[in-house]
Amino acid sequence: MNNEEIIGTWKSKDFLLYAYRDDKIITLHVPDLERATLWVKDENNLTLVQGNISVQGIKNDIFEINFNGDAIHEKYNTISSRMHMKSDPQSFLIDLPDYGERYMEKIN
Repeated sequence: MNNEEIIGTWKSKDFLLYAYRDDKIITLHVPDLERATLWVKDENNLTLVQGNISVQGIKNDIFEINFNGDAIHEKYNTISSRMHMKSDPQSFLIDLPDYGERYMEKIN
């Protein structure tokens, strides 16, 4: 995953080993690298972090999503992720503090 590939809207989806069935929908909306929002739709509709975004490759298929902006807690400023699948629809796994590892699928 790189900075250009993160642009778009990504939503969590129950998928095989990543089926939480907790009615929480995690959305990452990135219209451009200067504006990004990560939120959880549930009974509270909570925005976790918003601001500038960048992607940093760590090794093999592991990468970090870094936010520079406003977060409800600093633990949401850097999010570990892995396994970016480039086939349509694009997807990756996001390891979100307090919510676990979730399957994210690009919807646009």
